[in-house]
Amino acid sequence: MIRIGFAAYSGDPTHRDIENARQLVTTLYREVDFNRVAFLLGGYWGLMRVLVDELLQHGGRVVLFPPLELEKLEYPEGAIVLRLGLSMRARSIPLVRSSDVFIVMGGEGGSILELVTSYDEGIPTYLLTETGHSTDKMSFLTPYLDRRRTVEIKVFNDPVQLAEDLIQNHLQSVLRSGASK
Repeated sequence: MIRIGFAAYSGDPTHRDIENARQLVTTLYREVDFNRVAFLLGGYWGLMRVLVDELLQHGGRVVLFPPLELEKLEYPEGAIVLRLGLSMRARSIPLVRSSDVFIVMGGEGGSILELVTSYDEGIPTYLLTETGHSTDKMSFLTPYLDRRRTVEIKVFNDPVQLAEDLIQNHLQSVLRSGASK
């Protein structure tokens, strides 16, 4: 099983955010056997909620890492909720470290923290830009955040192209039967 982690805006998503999420999930679903993938997110609000709903609608396995402050919220049936008792920032570490590959869909400080953590941990990282969120600025530091060159951060402004690259480079082992390799 491959674990795909997401960083996504916790505020009210824009129309562009919603469309990006839908296009990414739909593209993945066409090619990837969702029974062989787990999708990891930090909660069920903002853009994360859109992603969770889209993934569950397509039969995806969703694992949520809500912060202590929001552990008692209602979460969707079908999602696995890990109540780790960690603060908003601290819960980002196990979320990212549990991921085999990490996608930043657009967000603010928390998403930037998760992008940096993913890079520091050497986890293949994807950054969606032209979202209108502060994470767009991180593209200026790519493909490497520092001279250690821990892992290349791949930058895309199109969620379909991001998904296609992800499939080609990291999801070949979980393609649907009959999907092109």
